[in-house]
Amino acid sequence: MSSFGSPKPAPATPMPDLEGPHLAGQALHMMCRLRDHIERIDNGAAYAADDLAVVLRALLAPAHGNDVLRRLEDSSGIDPSRILVTRQADTTAKFSVGSLPTRPGAEVHGAEWVPWRDWIQRPVVHTECQGASVTYSWAKFLSTYANKWGGAHLDRTVPTHLQLIDGWSFGGLLLSGYLLRSAGLVAWAHTHRALSQGKFRLGTASLSTEVDEKARLGVPGSIATDPRDQLALGELQWLTLTSEELAFHLYVDPSQPVSARMAPSAIPFEMTFKPSDVTREPPVRNEVRQVAPKNVVAAADSSRSLRMSGRITAPPTSNVTE
Repeated sequence: MSSFGSPKPAPATPMPDLEGPHLAGQALHMMCRLRDHIERIDNGAAYAADDLAVVLRALLAPAHGNDVLRRLEDSSGIDPSRILVTRQADTTAKFSVGSLPTRPGAEVHGAEWVPWRDWIQRPVVHTECQGASVTYSWAKFLSTYANKWGGAHLDRTVPTHLQLIDGWSFGGLLLSGYLLRSAGLVAWAHTHRALSQGKFRLGTASLSTEVDEKARLGVPGSIATDPRDQLALGELQWLTLTSEELAFHLYVDPSQPVSARMAPSAIPFEMTFKPSDVTREPPVRNEVRQVAPKNVVAAADSSRSLRMSGRITAPPTSNVTE
């Protein structure tokens, strides 16, 4: 009797080199998708934030299969890029927002240049709810939003702490959308930098833009212009809520009134800032300090009002570059 042995396994199909041209091509598509999603957010598409979160998770979050921007910089041989960010969220407060990308010149208000790989691990939101506190780094926020709310997955529940973030709104967006757009601008700009400076090639087409620094990479049908400047809607620099005080710093265009929704208690309230409220470089004595409206109270004691310390300025101008 003859015996047939086990069949030999078929040879494995070679996988594409994801750290070579294929990585550059996929990063280019992600960058163009970011630009599309930012445009849709600016045009009022509520669900665009969900799509933006999914792409940001892949580009920036340090997890298996993600971290595309870091891999792109490493494979291109260029130095990691740096960004200018505001002070970090206060992890001892009831609610705080910080580590926001900001404009050159904001160093005079405490902003600092940091490697984006450090920025992604900095606390952006700290919040307390029902006796428990959660601190979101940028990496944790992007991953959690994409997984729990953004459509990368669809869990049965959304963490309460994540939902609390959207009691606040700035720049014409719910706070989560505002944060995602801010991260989107960083990811779009620095992915473009890596593709431009890395001398990548796709087939016979070079991705270098040495000839014209203003040139923008793209694919057919993608948006070729920079994202619009939304200063007229207000730019949050940082915010901290304690049991005694609501403090924040907001950049505004002095020629445009802007509004923001604050949620220091269960009842949010709207604030509108008029051009007459704004000065370019107010000294500390010009900070806004006032008793909050009647419906803004410390959550633990309805008889107590909340002190407000708001700094509302035009952004400084500077020739500082990084």
